[in-house]
Amino acid sequence: MDFSLQEGQLQVLAQFSQILGQALDLDRALAAFLKVLSRNLALRKGGVVLREGGGVLRLAASLGFAPQERERENGPFQAAALNLVWRTPRPFVVLRGRLEPRFPDQTQPLPAKGEVSFMGAPILSGGSPLGVLCVDRIFGDEVPVAQDLQFLEFAAGIMAQVMSLNRQVRRREEGLRQEILSLRRQLAENIRLLKLVGESSGTRRKRGEQGFLSRLKEMEKREILAALERNRWIQSQAAMDLGLTLRQMGYRVKQFGLEKVVKEHRRSRA
Repeated sequence: MDFSLQEGQLQVLAQFSQILGQALDLDRALAAFLKVLSRNLALRKGGVVLREGGGVLRLAASLGFAPQERERENGPFQAAALNLVWRTPRPFVVLRGRLEPRFPDQTQPLPAKGEVSFMGAPILSGGSPLGVLCVDRIFGDEVPVAQDLQFLEFAAGIMAQVMSLNRQVRRREEGLRQEILSLRRQLAENIRLLKLVGESSGTRRKRGEQGFLSRLKEMEKREILAALERNRWIQSQAAMDLGLTLRQMGYRVKQFGLEKVVKEHRRSRA
């Protein structure tokens, strides 16, 4: 490649920032990132391998592999090599005709590009591996393997941030689900008590349901406001954050009377 490592990093960051709204769907976000790498660099084949419960490896995203390759039990990468990476979470290369990865350091020379079958870097969170980013190459033959590995570490770091964001979104969703379940239980208990005191169940049930629906709408309004604030009051980005279409987001902004608030915040940031 005829541009510097730093220029390549800036190009990838600029394009990937546009698809962060896909973080809710982790596999989709990882696949999109592989496509960004392929468009900007010399990447022809690559994949992201995650470790599921029981130590089972799962190919969460891949690029450049035929369907029959993707359907193999352990994906296009050797399971023995990747399991070793979990115990030694460092950038690695796998030489042609070999299974075990090699972890380069300053005491040993790096192999030539043509000797490498594939290379990779662990996706780390707090020093613990969440997955492995594996590729056939990043730059062209004229760029040494050391720069490939350096860029891979950079790319794996971005993927770690995406996975962290995904976990935060999932936790927020789970918290909202628990709150809704609690409201439903509270409603059921209110109905039971009203029946015990002999009041008109039809009238009281309707009143309780109206209160429940009112609380649900208030919770949804808070989620819409929070998403708009996170995304600088840009409705299209807030919609992606919540997994909504732009039309659905526009309807909710109008439904909750937030149009004036959005305009004021957009005007203040102009």
